[in-house]
Amino acid sequence: MNSHAPAGPRPLKVGVQLPEIERPVRWPEMATLIRTIEDAGFDSIWAGDHFLYRMADGTADAPWDCWSVLAAIAATTSRVELGPLVTPVAFYNPAVLAKKAATVDEISGGRLILGPGPVGTRSSSAAMASLTTIGYRVSKRLSRSSERWSSKARSISRVGTTAPATASSCPDRGRAGRPS
Repeated sequence: MNSHAPAGPRPLKVGVQLPEIERPVRWPEMATLIRTIEDAGFDSIWAGDHFLYRMADGTADAPWDCWSVLAAIAATTSRVELGPLVTPVAFYNPAVLAKKAATVDEISGGRLILGPGPVGTRSSSAAMASLTTIGYRVSKRLSRSSERWSSKARSISRVGTTAPATASSCPDRGRAGRPS
C-alpha cells in the first residue's frame, strides 16, 4: 500500500463505483483500476448490478455480471469493502443470491456489503417482466435471502445443500458481443 492510504479510520468513508457501460473496459484495465482505487486509500469499490441499459440510439447494452466482478474485486484486493450498487432482488432466486453473497463474502474475507433493492432501470424492469416464474415480491425475497444469509445457512451452502434453482430463475447475464 502506498503512502496515500489512511493511517486510521476517517469520519467519512468514500467509495468508487466501477464503470459499467460508459465505454468498453477490458479486464486488464479494470484490474489496474481496482488496485489503484485500493492503493489510493478509498474505502470501498462498488459494481453495478443491472440487466441492461437502453441507449439513446435505441440499442441496448449490458454490463458484466456484477457478482463475477465482485468476486474478482475480492480476489484482487485485500482491504477495501466491496458490494453491488444495488442488487435487484427480483433478478435472483433467494437461495442463489444468498449463495453468491456468501461466496463473495468468503473470498473477500468478510468485506462484502450486501445492497439489496428493487429492479433499478426501466430496461431492466421490462426485461425481467418476462421472467414470471421468479414470482416473489421484493419484501418476500429479502426475507428469504435473510434466512439464507444466516450463519447456519452459510455453512450449509458451503457444502452444496442449498435449495436448487431452475434455469428460469437464473437469467443469463453474460455480455456476448462485448467490443474488444
